Amino acid sequence: MLVSPIKAEAGKRLRFLLNAAATTIRRCCGVKNQKGKKDAGKTAVKREAQRRSRFRIAMRRQQNDSKG
Repeated sequence: MLVSPIKAEAGKRLRFLLNAAATTIRRCCGVKNQKGKKDAGKTAVKREAQRRSRFRIAMRRQQNDSKG
C-alpha cells in the first residue's frame, strides 16, 4: 500500500513528538535505571556509532590497500 509523502512525513513527525514526550515523562517521573542496568537507548546509540566507526576504518584500509 502506498502512503502519500505528506502522510508519511506527518507520521514521522508524530512519532518523533511521541518519543520526545515519552522520554520527558520518563525523566520527570524519576524512573532511574537500576544499578547495573544500562539505558537501552544509550547502548543502541553507542553500538551504532561503533558500527559506523568500524565501517569507516574498513573503507580506509580498503582504499590504502588499493593504492599499493
